[in-house]
Amino acid sequence: MTQRQAIFTGVVLIVLSFQLLVLAILVFFPYLPDLGLSSINNDTYFLLSPLSTVFLLELLYAWPLRIVAREATRYSSTTR
Repeated sequence: MTQRQAIFTGVVLIVLSFQLLVLAILVFFPYLPDLGLSSINNDTYFLLSPLSTVFLLELLYAWPLRIVAREATRYSSTTR
């Protein structure tokens, strides 16, 4: 595992554990006063929600661009 993959895995695990913690607090202690975790979760959601369209378009159109780029490099290398 490269350092880049390890950092990405660590960030994903931190975000997932934070989400699980917020979910557990909201499910098991619904009447507990807010500790601030759910408001941080909501603020993060509202901060990142405009980017969801960009992420969706990237997910939909990244693989055809990758195929086109691979074929273009293959074609350019065979013509030389």
